[in-house]
Amino acid sequence: MKNYKLVIGRKNLEKLDMSTLNVVPASLSPYLIDLNPFVANSKSLSAIKGRDKEINRIYNCLLSGMKSKVVLLGKHGVGKTAIIQKLMYNVVVRKQCPKKLRDVHFLYLDVDLLVNEIVTRKSTKKLEKIIKFILKHSGIVLYIDDIHLVETTYVMSYYFSLLVKYPDIKIIGASTEEEYFEYFQIDTKTRTHLETIYINEPKHKVLCPMIQDVVKVLTAKYKVEISTRLINYVVNISDAFVTELCNPAIALEIIEKAMIIAKRKHRKEVTKKDINANFNFKYDMYRKMSAEDKKRIAYHETGHFLVNYLSENISNLKTSAITIVPAEDYLGITTFDFEYEKQINLSKDYFVDHIAVSLAGRVAENILIGENSSTKYTSGASQDLMDATETARRIITEYGMIDDLGKNMTYFPTGDASDLFLLSEDIKNKIDVETTKLVQEAYSRAECLLKDNLALLDRIANELLNNDVLDEIDLRQICHDEADKEMQKERKKFRHSDIDNWQGKLIYKD
Repeated sequence: MKNYKLVIGRKNLEKLDMSTLNVVPASLSPYLIDLNPFVANSKSLSAIKGRDKEINRIYNCLLSGMKSKVVLLGKHGVGKTAIIQKLMYNVVVRKQCPKKLRDVHFLYLDVDLLVNEIVTRKSTKKLEKIIKFILKHSGIVLYIDDIHLVETTYVMSYYFSLLVKYPDIKIIGASTEEEYFEYFQIDTKTRTHLETIYINEPKHKVLCPMIQDVVKVLTAKYKVEISTRLINYVVNISDAFVTELCNPAIALEIIEKAMIIAKRKHRKEVTKKDINANFNFKYDMYRKMSAEDKKRIAYHETGHFLVNYLSENISNLKTSAITIVPAEDYLGITTFDFEYEKQINLSKDYFVDHIAVSLAGRVAENILIGENSSTKYTSGASQDLMDATETARRIITEYGMIDDLGKNMTYFPTGDASDLFLLSEDIKNKIDVETTKLVQEAYSRAECLLKDNLALLDRIANELLNNDVLDEIDLRQICHDEADKEMQKERKKFRHSDIDNWQGKLIYKD
């Protein structure tokens, strides 16, 4: 059953007696497992939603003759296993698949166990028997998780290279892009027989509906509810603050852990605190910080968000979340969804606005403390300043956007900043002068935007101080609320204005 758990990836699925596995001989069952009985008797696989486009591509590959071997490539947690699970469920239970695939058996090949057998016992007998069995029987789809492991030994690689040459053999594999190309970089002949499908992390708008039914399974298990709003919150902050895993895996993991915390505290509903407890936030360090430092960080991070939110040229760059609680090597952080940004043929104004966003944290701090304060500068903006300076230099040296330095020219012929030593002192000085001008221009943009929206700056910073973390939905709601307030103020001014005089002026103009 250990192998089955590795394949399915869900601990709460039903266990099945090994005696029901009639397709594969008992002698081969530790290495080759018939998955059809598991799929047929599983209630949880029906909860997997979405990914229909990817599944249809797999169907097409399996039916395409010599290229009937497909490998799903994607980061850990992106949902490769879930896609394969849903495909198997569609075939075995729903029969919602091409006719030629309705009667197939999905067999899981435990490559890791086979490699261990070859290395420790120095025997290939089991492998030979497995290959003969697969070649002898039709209607088999071989599933190999971590397919790159077939390249870890010469023997395994050799037998696998023979297997992929048979057009009737259908294979579904899974791996990360890095591991796949690392292990198959030499064995290019085998790789030519494998069709690759890249599995990307689902976007927020499809991710939440995608995991809703799985969340229902977790709710039934733990008897703890979680609102749709908090599911969105989990998606936003997990995307922002977790880098080692991808969604949907990390979101489901956090939701399950939050449910466990709520259940242990005898509550029937998950709270934000239950969710935040699953991140590496340093609350002990945060509690020891002074009120002044907390406020400064809140304004700093709000500055980043607000200038991005108000900038016309980068309005499509979405903020995922903001936190003022320390974690890892930062005191606070504003995270942006860079994949959300799809602009091409970028202008100088676009880059200047990006510089303004980088500088906005320092600008917001200066607005809070006052320009004449002796403590207006801190080291907290060091990375922001480096980002701003780098972008400014790229405008000049790579994109040729400065007239005085010669449009349509690059000063880094090899694409490396080390090329600076090839330049004359005059050109270097001009680059420095223009870099300073660009940074100052961006600083002024950020300053104008924040000073013109002081009420919104104060409101978001105070909300951060009260809530520690704000996600994209929180931020959008605050901005909308503040916009409504301003609209009401304008309406009030209009109601109390001198209507008669206003009308008289209009008549006079006519």
